[in-house]
Amino acid sequence: MSRNLVIRLGRMAAAAFSVLLLLACDNPNSNVIVVTEIVQVEGGTRVVTRLVAQTMEVPVTPIPVAPAAAAAEPVTLDISTSEEELPRLDPQLTTDEVALDLVENLFVGLTRQNYQNARIEPALAASWQVSSDRKTWTFRLRDDVYWVHATADGQVERRRQVVAADVVYAFRRACDSRTNTPYVFILYIIDGCEAVNRAPQPAAADMTLLGVSAPDPQTVVVRLTRPANHFLALTTLWTLRPLPAEMIEEYEAEWDMPANIWTNGPFVLSRASLSGRQTTMLRNPFWPLPFDGNVDVVNIIHLDEDTAYDLWREKALDVAPVPAAMRETVMAEIPQRFTLVSEQQVFYLAYNFDSPVFSLPEMRRAFGAAVDRARLVEEVYGGLGVPLRHFTPEGVVGAPRRDEIGTGYNADYARQQLADSPFRDCRLMPPIRYLVSASDIELQQAELIRQMWADELKCPQELIQLEQVQFGTLLAQTRPDAGAARPDVWHLGWASYYPDAHNWLGDVLHCTESENRERRPCSAIDEQIRAAEETAAPDERWEIYREIERAFFAQDGIEPLTPLYARARQIMVHPWLQYAPATFGGEQYDRYRLDWTAKQLERTQ
Repeated sequence: MSRNLVIRLGRMAAAAFSVLLLLACDNPNSNVIVVTEIVQVEGGTRVVTRLVAQTMEVPVTPIPVAPAAAAAEPVTLDISTSEEELPRLDPQLTTDEVALDLVENLFVGLTRQNYQNARIEPALAASWQVSSDRKTWTFRLRDDVYWVHATADGQVERRRQVVAADVVYAFRRACDSRTNTPYVFILYIIDGCEAVNRAPQPAAADMTLLGVSAPDPQTVVVRLTRPANHFLALTTLWTLRPLPAEMIEEYEAEWDMPANIWTNGPFVLSRASLSGRQTTMLRNPFWPLPFDGNVDVVNIIHLDEDTAYDLWREKALDVAPVPAAMRETVMAEIPQRFTLVSEQQVFYLAYNFDSPVFSLPEMRRAFGAAVDRARLVEEVYGGLGVPLRHFTPEGVVGAPRRDEIGTGYNADYARQQLADSPFRDCRLMPPIRYLVSASDIELQQAELIRQMWADELKCPQELIQLEQVQFGTLLAQTRPDAGAARPDVWHLGWASYYPDAHNWLGDVLHCTESENRERRPCSAIDEQIRAAEETAAPDERWEIYREIERAFFAQDGIEPLTPLYARARQIMVHPWLQYAPATFGGEQYDRYRLDWTAKQLERTQ
């Protein structure tokens, strides 16, 4: 105990805990690099990105945090999960949504995404530099972030400082084939990662070939295979959160059990709450970064959706999901408490550019604009979706606002485009083979879309031949090399692997650097996609992505596919809680703000 700084936590009623003490931590050349850092300004902090000479040294300046006065009682967030027990918390193995919420608050990475403005901000890394060839990223770490551990008797111990070696270890473990990291292929852009991941039993010598190093305890250097500005979005992922090697080596598969786990994020897992049907997280008393919110305690009650909704109505929960059976009642009685949260999963119609019908841009635009997305979401998916006019969904770094770009549903425009096409009339076009997967809801969607084409474009339904196949067959028949098996139009979906527009416009739509299932010929748009990846200034890069979205989906766009909707979830939120919900990854409870007085007053009424 003598080598560990200890903070004791007092027990409060209803399994809440109060943090009794919060500690304040504590010759130029012509090459151009990008530096992003946190600076102190009057009234708070600001993230600044600027261009400097490559030889410039960026200082690491910890943000001073004033000691907080002891609260009369902790500000407590009460939420629920439908899982019956605490999930595993290994950041490099989990894809569980509840686990991601916990990991986001228990572990901090080099950077974090701000859900309010979709920008990437410093976290463990106080600043970073990018070399003039855009292949080498150098991160300077804060020196006041610590590994902490909750003990069984209600204490939080500060174990040791988080250092660059913890970051290197995490990168190596993520790429190691023996770890079986989900979606590891997105990390192949890191030099050596693919080779390490494809080796069945990578040796220590193989790990040294990975392009990640720690020249000193506060510096991490990452070497990429090519210029890729989307790499910054990868540093926000849970997969690359630093890890304590000594704990994993000692406890192996049991290292993330509550009795063993070390964490380094804004909250710490309270072991006293792990029996029964509740999980509690407490504000980390050694956390040096500012809290944008004011939550001290997070109580997560393990409940089914119906019970959670009932407790929300009784004001025992601050936020809760809406059971499907209660949606109409909620919308009729308390619509002001209803929130639809868009997620980064988009469904769309894709077109075969070799099709005698959809090789014509007028026909793609006509059929796309004839689809009423709002009606589709409501009738087929019970409102669990957000209609889209462009491809990249909100919450993605570089995405346009939801209604900023694109044509969307416009029946008059659809008819005008059909009239301007060589066919002029649907009855003069050849039959269309419309391929969908075997689920009932996919067939229901396709039948409704076909009806819309019949209503808006007067297309005889018998000309639009629906064909249902297993999903694997759909993927096989829509491959670019599938030849005559390729349909004219089909349904597919895409979800973010990382929250950056390149994952959408580059990884799905680039003519050579994606699968290009549509077989779209290369054009100047593809050069714009590459330019965005190599453009240093974020605002300039994002404007390029907006230009790409316009080139694809504006009224004179080429419409390579028709975005239909982004999947969404429905929640109920009491007015005393303010926050930006996560559209990707985990919720950030340190950015939740509760009007504690209002919450207590409402609960007494």
